[in-house]
Amino acid sequence: MSGKFAVQSITAQKIWRRVLKFWLKNSIFAYMKDYWQNKQDINRLFDAPQFRKLKYAALIVIGIVIAVQFAMIIWLEHIPYKTMLFLRGCVGAGAIVFVILAAILAYKVYSEYFRDRFNKE
Repeated sequence: MSGKFAVQSITAQKIWRRVLKFWLKNSIFAYMKDYWQNKQDINRLFDAPQFRKLKYAALIVIGIVIAVQFAMIIWLEHIPYKTMLFLRGCVGAGAIVFVILAAILAYKVYSEYFRDRFNKE
């Protein structure tokens, strides 16, 4: 009786190993194998000369927005109400411009990445 159970447990062990190998092969771990290489390729594209101007433009816009926001916080009592509303509007518009520039940058970089990736294979 114990021999029969021993054979079943060995068979179950082999089945479990096969299931585990299949799961590891076809799961997120298989995807993560190439993650770091893909991330390096994408970072290299973000630093490419054709995208550098757009990246710096987005960083300059958000820097100006943050500077104006801090100026409004520091001189809160000294700025007239209408000027404060105008500055808040400028900060909001600057934030929208930053989001648009960042979206354009991401679109261009990732479209270039996928174009290169699928043309190689």
